[in-house]
Amino acid sequence: MDILSTMKKKDFNNKEKNLFSGIPPSYWLFIFSVILYVNTLSNGYNFDDTFVVQNNPTIRKGIEAIPEIFTSRYWTEKDNTFGYRPVVRASFAMEMSLWGENPTMSHLVNILLYALGVFVAYKVIRKIFFQIPEWIIFSGFLLFISHPLHTEVVASLKNREDLLVLILGFLCILIFLKFSETRKSPWLFLGLIVFFITCLTKENGIVFMAIIPAALFFSVPDNKISKEFFKKNQTLLISAFLLLVIGIIALNLPNWILPAEQKELFYFENPLHFIHIKSMHYATGFFSLLYYLKMLILPYPLLFYYGYNMIEMHTFTSLWVWLSIIIFVFMVVFTIKYFYKNSLFAFSIILYFVNIFIYSNIYLPVNGIVAERYVFIASLGFILAILSLFYQFKILPITNLSRVKKTKSGLIIPVIIITVVFSILTLKRNAQWKDYKTLMSSDIEFLNNSAKAQTSYATVLFNELKDTLAKGYKANSADVETILRHYKRSVEIYPKMYNSMNNIGLIYLSMYKNIPEAMSWFKKALENNQDYTEASYNLAYSYLQVKDTNSALTYFNQVLRYDSTHTASLSDMANIYYAKKDSIKALGLNYKLMKTDTLTDLPYINLGNYALLGHDTVTAVKWWEKAILKNPDNPKLCYGLGMYFTQHGDLQKGNYYLKLSKKLR
Repeated sequence: MDILSTMKKKDFNNKEKNLFSGIPPSYWLFIFSVILYVNTLSNGYNFDDTFVVQNNPTIRKGIEAIPEIFTSRYWTEKDNTFGYRPVVRASFAMEMSLWGENPTMSHLVNILLYALGVFVAYKVIRKIFFQIPEWIIFSGFLLFISHPLHTEVVASLKNREDLLVLILGFLCILIFLKFSETRKSPWLFLGLIVFFITCLTKENGIVFMAIIPAALFFSVPDNKISKEFFKKNQTLLISAFLLLVIGIIALNLPNWILPAEQKELFYFENPLHFIHIKSMHYATGFFSLLYYLKMLILPYPLLFYYGYNMIEMHTFTSLWVWLSIIIFVFMVVFTIKYFYKNSLFAFSIILYFVNIFIYSNIYLPVNGIVAERYVFIASLGFILAILSLFYQFKILPITNLSRVKKTKSGLIIPVIIITVVFSILTLKRNAQWKDYKTLMSSDIEFLNNSAKAQTSYATVLFNELKDTLAKGYKANSADVETILRHYKRSVEIYPKMYNSMNNIGLIYLSMYKNIPEAMSWFKKALENNQDYTEASYNLAYSYLQVKDTNSALTYFNQVLRYDSTHTASLSDMANIYYAKKDSIKALGLNYKLMKTDTLTDLPYINLGNYALLGHDTVTAVKWWEKAILKNPDNPKLCYGLGMYFTQHGDLQKGNYYLKLSKKLR
């Protein structure tokens, strides 16, 4: 008989009636979830939020984009497409229609979704394991809510998908429990629909295909797997079969209705994408599982990204791998042994295993190798499993109320202490997710071996420096050296980090005016990625600076082979040909540029310059006025036009352009 089923539900009602002051515990948990994350309301957009929400052209269309969202990939950039997560994208589109680009409101939605997910999950666990004292499960949810690992899911708007999977997945369990109780088909159909939506929210929703049957099994006390069980529980078999069918449909639907994914994979995100030795996948997978255990038990330091080479590739010669194997084999054996004796532990371990396995790298490599968001739902299973063991081995059998009180104090006091410590860490971590620079600056000292983290941090600092220079301020040499150091560190970690090489070249070119050094870095970038148009352009531009126009044209043409509409290359090539007295090619390239990029002012500026060089100032001014119509944010050109019209007696136009130039400076 299940040890956890030896007490009747009514016995605990009397013992627990004063624990929550008459307010349902689920309400307390909801409130605690909101309070703990309320300081994220002041946060802006952060890591990965930009491409999913902030600068996503589809999302910016608002609710009108929903048909497009359900018929397109999760992310599309040129030829790079991947994923299918229309539900979460639709939520962002609706937000855009309601209040526009407003990170505060988006963070509020995430907080409420987190609280709602906790609320629903708690209701489900209590419904299944009603025999368990309420304070045991309540304690587990306190630890779950306050666990610092969850900041990434709540504070990162991009990870709303995981919050929705938590809500929808447990709501699905609730619906199937209702079907099991009533045996009415409408509940079955509703459950299948919700499960289908869960899978469309994020691919990991498929794990509820295993969790739901487990919940149905453990919802009936004293269940035993036998012929009699299957005869009496046909609803479980029907549910399991239909969930399998719907799961297969949901996972394959994107490939049936959309073009195939064309996702570019990077070694620095996960070397296992390129390593085809299965034993290394398995060994690294077991190490990943061990690392997740460490994260759950000791959530410090928390990092915005891991990847290569924060997590090294492992073989079965690693002692850490064998330690992980021993731990997880022990967990499996223990689960089998106590499958009927401790149903909460068995269910919690299933919840943990199925959620963590898909991110273990054993089945498929995952970007980042490990991540805090990957352990989100799994952490609930882990925490409940630990508490169920404490309950089983420390207080059973309970025969009187005094022993219950003694055990409560023995468990609740450490739970409160851990919850307080976790909460403090969570509040601190929430603040670190304020913006890109704050987050990366907080973590970078612990990420000395992460190639992507190093280059990401350097890029944030580099972009900030560019903004500073654009405002007319001088660059701080110490800041430039810091940027260089992090870019170079990323190359040390991963010698094929071509984007870092390109940016190192840009720094030498623009900050130090060291053209030979810059060119050597651009060439290194191209050696590692010959179709990297940015490096090709920068190398061409560098040749232009040293008056080697033939080499410049070679690399400009290389850019156009991969991107025939590259604006800067077309403009620079036109100017080279004009300088070479080939006016026909120069004019042709400028007119081509007008057609391929209707927003740029470059061809109009170029044609104005050509006219001026030909001593046709009137024509030059006409072209420059057209340039201002395309891009009025050009103070130098506005000032020149203002002076021209003033000197020629057109004071109205002269004053207009002069005022505009002052406004822009």
